[in-house]
Amino acid sequence: MSPRIESVAPTGTEAVTLYVAIEISRKSWVVGLKSPLGDRIGVHTIGAADVGGLAALMEHHRAKAERVLSRPVRAVLLRGWLRGVLAGAVAGANRVGRHGAARSREPSG
Repeated sequence: MSPRIESVAPTGTEAVTLYVAIEISRKSWVVGLKSPLGDRIGVHTIGAADVGGLAALMEHHRAKAERVLSRPVRAVLLRGWLRGVLAGAVAGANRVGRHGAARSREPSG
């Protein structure tokens, strides 16, 4: 028996998705956003470790899609470890500074 694959369009009450992917470097973060409003991926550059800027960018695009579509839009961050950092920043519990998390240094020698 072969698997059955179905394509289901969202109803008016189901959430649609804003996909977010991030490429991280020490200098900057490149953020790709795939909105449910179009087929193209929007590319944005923000400062490295700018978690607040990332949250604001995601919220701007999520809210815009929600306004246009008149239904809930969820944002899915495709970089697993960053989800916790972003959730902490949005909740006001951001322990990551502008230049990343504090690192302990072991004495050399």
